Amino acid sequence: MSVSYSMNTEAVLQQISDQHDGELFIEDGKVSSGMGSFFHYLQYYLRIPHNNATIHIFYDNGISATVNFNIEIDNLFNVSEFQLETISHFTKLILFKKYNWKVTCKDLYLNREIEKLLQKHTLDQLILNTGFEPNMKGLLTKTAYKIHTVYSLTFEPNVTSMYPIVEFHKELIDILKERYKRF
Repeated sequence: MSVSYSMNTEAVLQQISDQHDGELFIEDGKVSSGMGSFFHYLQYYLRIPHNNATIHIFYDNGISATVNFNIEIDNLFNVSEFQLETISHFTKLILFKKYNWKVTCKDLYLNREIEKLLQKHTLDQLILNTGFEPNMKGLLTKTAYKIHTVYSLTFEPNVTSMYPIVEFHKELIDILKERYKRF
């Protein structure tokens, strides 16, 4: 399924790349879908440096119709893992939930900061008013703290929503570096 809306994906991603001193790579190809037919796809890879970390964005406007953010942050100390999950509109109605999302983290400070960032960058409204359902995890490994976010492109405005989503991740990096930096 190829997802395409009114905004030009390549132009928006190039603008984000330019605004953040990033690099944009594009793969335009075809995959055999069997029986002699082919499926056309466009995949974008965006690299954005920020605060001695790199935000890697894989925007697949074709095969999987998803966006993946991957970030590794070195030299953090005593930082908790976290998870952001969305709650479907149906579940919200049944359970009488106030929000369509839930942050789970043992560190109350980090939990609160993530919730504030969701609201500051209006991602909470994007979750509430569209089919935007991100799944985000912060995981501590032996070598780094890793943040992975994935979401489907099957909502509108999927392309222009990249602006606040990138800003959310940049500020999350800043919070983690400021609070949990190893000296």
